[in-house]
Amino acid sequence: LCVRVARAFLEGGCPEVVVVLGAGGEEAERLLGGISGVTTVRISDPRAPMFASVRAGLAAASGAGERGAFVHPVDAPRVAPSTVWRMVQELAGRGLSADAVVASYGTRRGHPVWIAGRRVGEVLEAPAAYPGGLRGWMGDRGWEMEVAETGDAAVLDDFDRREDAGGGGRGGGAGRGDPTYR
Repeated sequence: LCVRVARAFLEGGCPEVVVVLGAGGEEAERLLGGISGVTTVRISDPRAPMFASVRAGLAAASGAGERGAFVHPVDAPRVAPSTVWRMVQELAGRGLSADAVVASYGTRRGHPVWIAGRRVGEVLEAPAAYPGGLRGWMGDRGWEMEVAETGDAAVLDDFDRREDAGGGGRGGGAGRGDPTYR
């Protein structure tokens, strides 16, 4: 699943993809190792909250503090390269004052979320175990959020098991591993 997500972001116009792997991520690291533009970062504590992974990924992303960065969980693996491309183009075309831009389908918000470069440092300084994770952090600080309509229902995916990716998952719930703002 992480290979699929990484390729979607590379093909969608992101020059660099950082994949944060937890304990037992050796196979994923091996599969991702041959893909140009992909960097892997390891989180050794399997009990670490999702926000720790978000922080590790942002810390490893070169230039995130200047240009911003997308955050996308692997449990939403069906995001299309064309969806990423549309978001990249929309971000380039906006005179952004927003602190973050969230992908949406219809009236529902999903993944990915783009964090403005000026806000990356705040996320990096936040406690890894912040209640509510990234979504809680953004909401508690009153971040200005914009929504980017993608026309892609896959931005609502929330698959908690590998089998879900082939079937239908929970489709858009804010479940385990969901670091976005709703």
